[in-house]
Amino acid sequence: MLKLLGVKYVIYHRPPPNYRRVENFPIPLYESDDALPRAFFTKNYKILPDKEIFSILKGDFSPSEILLLPDEGKRYPQPISNDGKCEQLEIKKYDLHEVRIEVNCLSDGFIVLSDTYYPGWKAEIDGKFSEIYRAYGFLRAVFVEKGKHTIVFKYRPSSLLIGGIISGFSVFLILIMRLLYFLNSGEKNENEEN
Repeated sequence: MLKLLGVKYVIYHRPPPNYRRVENFPIPLYESDDALPRAFFTKNYKILPDKEIFSILKGDFSPSEILLLPDEGKRYPQPISNDGKCEQLEIKKYDLHEVRIEVNCLSDGFIVLSDTYYPGWKAEIDGKFSEIYRAYGFLRAVFVEKGKHTIVFKYRPSSLLIGGIISGFSVFLILIMRLLYFLNSGEKNENEEN
């Protein structure tokens, strides 16, 4: 699981599997040479129930070789080309509300981002909407076709949109009420003068 999350260093009282102790360090610090990067490519996938996915992740499993997707009744895309690798995969921007990745893949496959899957995230590939898949039960993944692409993940939860609409409508109502108040107070002043 640590490999999948890209955990390169661990402070722990005993070494986790596949980690070696960093010498000349005052506390027990362990380093992994095979931690995956924050974003990686994988071509093959397997569809399993969530319970099976998590039990596989607990064992000795290589997540870069095969993507585990939950059985949610979805139709997942089938990679067409055979050479399963990405020549270039680089995160160009990473902040709280947006992640931009540039890829040049030699085959179709999935780009997995080691960030938590959450329904508020939206994805675009070359400016077009793309579905985000729940990779390994809790991470984000998108399907990319062979070639150069720009993938953008944006955090746009529907609650933010609904809140914006309600706030805008409230401001509009307040302005209308103020306008009516001023118009009514102007009429009262004219009636009192007559």
